[in-house]
Amino acid sequence: MTITGSPEQEKSLQTLREEIERRTGKTPEQLYEEREKRVRDAIELKEPDRVPFQVNTDAAVRAGLPRSAAYYNPAAWRRNISWYSGFPVA
Repeated sequence: MTITGSPEQEKSLQTLREEIERRTGKTPEQLYEEREKRVRDAIELKEPDRVPFQVNTDAAVRAGLPRSAAYYNPAAWRRNISWYSGFPVA
């Protein structure tokens, strides 16, 4: 699936992708596959490499952004939740 947007959005997404790859050494697709496998293993009662865990603190509302910003404009969402910097957002 290819997501298209304005040139500014495309540049922001590319910057995020490069940052993720630089920080983890893996592509976002590889990270997604790892997470999906982790959850599937837990569902199938296999022992995952780590315990899948997610905390939803509704960062968009705390940052004063509409909830749709995390989906439609992740770069803006990420910039505006600097208070959340103690936890990595990937």
